[in-house]
Amino acid sequence: MINRSTIWRACVPVFCSTLLLCSAHAQNISGPVDVQFYPSSLNSEFSNATRVQLGRVNLPGLTGLMLNQADPEPTRQFQLDAMQNQDAIRRYETRIRLLEENEGMFAQALYEPLLSAALLYQQQQQHIPALEIFDRAAQISKTANGLYSPDQISLAQHQLKSLKAIHDDQKILGLLERLVLIHQKYYGNDHTETAFALQELGVWKLNNFMASLKLHPDTRLVPALESGELEKQYTSYSPVIENLYDAQHTFIDAIQTVVSNQDFSDKRLYTLEDDLISTYYLNANHEQILNNPDAYWTASQRDFSSIKRFKTLGALPADFANGEAAYVRKLKYLERNAQATLGELSQTSLALADWYQLFGQYDKARAEREKLASTLQRANLSEAEIAELMLPESPVLLPTFLETPLSPRDFSTESTQGHIDLAIHINAWGKVSDVETLGVSDSTPQPVIDELISMVKAARFRVDSAEGSNNGIRYYYQYQ
Repeated sequence: MINRSTIWRACVPVFCSTLLLCSAHAQNISGPVDVQFYPSSLNSEFSNATRVQLGRVNLPGLTGLMLNQADPEPTRQFQLDAMQNQDAIRRYETRIRLLEENEGMFAQALYEPLLSAALLYQQQQQHIPALEIFDRAAQISKTANGLYSPDQISLAQHQLKSLKAIHDDQKILGLLERLVLIHQKYYGNDHTETAFALQELGVWKLNNFMASLKLHPDTRLVPALESGELEKQYTSYSPVIENLYDAQHTFIDAIQTVVSNQDFSDKRLYTLEDDLISTYYLNANHEQILNNPDAYWTASQRDFSSIKRFKTLGALPADFANGEAAYVRKLKYLERNAQATLGELSQTSLALADWYQLFGQYDKARAEREKLASTLQRANLSEAEIAELMLPESPVLLPTFLETPLSPRDFSTESTQGHIDLAIHINAWGKVSDVETLGVSDSTPQPVIDELISMVKAARFRVDSAEGSNNGIRYYYQYQ
């Protein structure tokens, strides 16, 4: 049975946040506290998650994931590389001065040493001098090869790396727009490479929308009087919201270009569709998101009320149908792609089932998974092979196309403060109905455990069966 205090703690995230700040202060953690969690699958079987006894769980195969002392060798290697880079930079600067004296400030021979020096500065994280030298190289390339050349594309990509490192958003946007223009001039408007330059611009706008939600209170819902009645009006013309819609239109234009060229084997086409699907999901849930930007990935009661209302009216939002169409397109791309694999087919079909689940279409989600299982059986795959494709070791957090606080991502155990082991039961609707703490690392603050449990209980996961499933997850945590 789940401890009553666990349930209570999971229901009061505001109180937990206050405790977390106090705990951080007690541990001398300076600055604003932001706890990041990184999940790993527990390689154990759970017959009933709610009956697992604390301290009596066998965790095979986890010794390699435990915290180890940092190896000092990489630090020595980094220092050695830095010294070699500084020597190389000095040699390039000497060569550049000689070329300027002998051949002039715009000599074509300057391009290669300038580019090499800029790249070395970039490796040293010295982005301001790197950007200045990239600019010089770009001017020389323009003089020799014109305004729109492959050199200009390559240089812009290098410049973007440094601009992103120093978070110069205004210059990033300008350079991304210039990259699209260069592609249009060099390749043409209808070329596949131009489409993917558009994708890069769209991804930046989408990410900017996500990052800006908390910074712009004018994006929230505001009450207004209209015709004597109180109605909710959206400030949908704010720059933040425009980023979302601009990204969506950009992705649509890019997809149309790639499809018209029938480049179905290009992996970037599939990520383009995923980017577009992300905008449909965000727009379909904009009311919840604008009211509470932290809740874009959770299943609030408002979601279920909306689903019930949509069912009563006999319709779902247009974004649902648009997202469904995008997944159907991805499946058709795979049919046209001779290099496609059963694994890619499985992931796309499961993602479509996830989409149905996110919008409360549980019968359609179950039918899509059954259809996939039949397809894999007809391909003469064994039960073990089918299970490997359809049932990953750890539960899949939804939505998979957006990064959330609990999303799987790369991390180093050396940079974490500790870990928390949980057993969870996921019901037939993808919600966590039971959660138990199996064990924690030494000195793990209770508020961090509370924060994790609260987030897990608010999350949605992929449904494995009509009966639900039991899972074990280890979450590493660190303070940012």
